[in-house]
Amino acid sequence: MSAVRLIVLGAAALTMTACASSTGNGAIKTLSPAEAQTSLEIGKSTEADVKNLFGEAKVRKFDSGYEVWVYQNTERVNRAILFVPVVGLAYRAFDQFSDNPKELEILFDPSGVVKKYAFKDGAI
Repeated sequence: MSAVRLIVLGAAALTMTACASSTGNGAIKTLSPAEAQTSLEIGKSTEADVKNLFGEAKVRKFDSGYEVWVYQNTERVNRAILFVPVVGLAYRAFDQFSDNPKELEILFDPSGVVKKYAFKDGAI
């Protein structure tokens, strides 16, 4: 195999490893603050409603009967792309290598109804 072909294949492999990957709950990956507001009705939405919308959550239970459900999602860009000549410079120039964390915390009262929620889109 020629050296040029080997370099081209190596660059292509590195470029493919630059794809973004998501960790956490995929249901909130594309959620916006406006969508969270229309999806969650304080005093009306129930645990079953939220579970149907977003799936399983990390649950924190309190002795008072209240519960906090936490949904998190982080999209990470593989930083190996930053070492590819020219391509890495372009990523740096457009700041395309930062993470995009999202977090949705929902407080349920003892009867299982949404009391309030917080949605963080960006740096947690």
